[in-house]
Amino acid sequence: MDGRWQAYGAFTGQDRTVDYARTVVPVVERLVDGPVSQYGVLAAESVHQWTVGAQTARPAMLLGGRQHQVRLGVDVSGAGLTSTDAFSGAVGELLDGRPARIWQFRAPSSASHRHRVIVAGYASDAIVLGPKLTLDAGLKFDLAHGAADGATQGITWPSLLPHAYLRWVMTDGGTSLLLGYQRTAYRL
Repeated sequence: MDGRWQAYGAFTGQDRTVDYARTVVPVVERLVDGPVSQYGVLAAESVHQWTVGAQTARPAMLLGGRQHQVRLGVDVSGAGLTSTDAFSGAVGELLDGRPARIWQFRAPSSASHRHRVIVAGYASDAIVLGPKLTLDAGLKFDLAHGAADGATQGITWPSLLPHAYLRWVMTDGGTSLLLGYQRTAYRL
């Protein structure tokens, strides 16, 4: 890049419906079928996710006798989930072929609406240490916020996320060894 900003964006969405008319009262063998709690999240859903951002790489410069390539960027992303018509009813659980318990699920009386937004800014510097050795170090600030409609409160947390990678090009064909560290944050 030559110092100009590049912008990008994306959107994806999906709708899922569940036909309970065809659902037989399930009996689950815990050791084979997994946890019964999966029926508690069975619902019609509408999910969407989006992201927009911009980034730039400054022209390479010499600083302290070493070549530096500085990159800057910002991302904003969001997602939403609406769940309706959740499963209501009984699920029988077997454990090793023997009746263990009956789970009773009750659908909420209204739709569930959840959403999140993440804003992040980052800067990094690729420093040429030698003809075949480069250090890439940077820092990202990440601010995440999520909430569910009707909840007493949402959740917001900021994170500072450093990274450092050392790349050694071992052969003329480009075979490289990459050693690195990166701190990441849990996504809502």
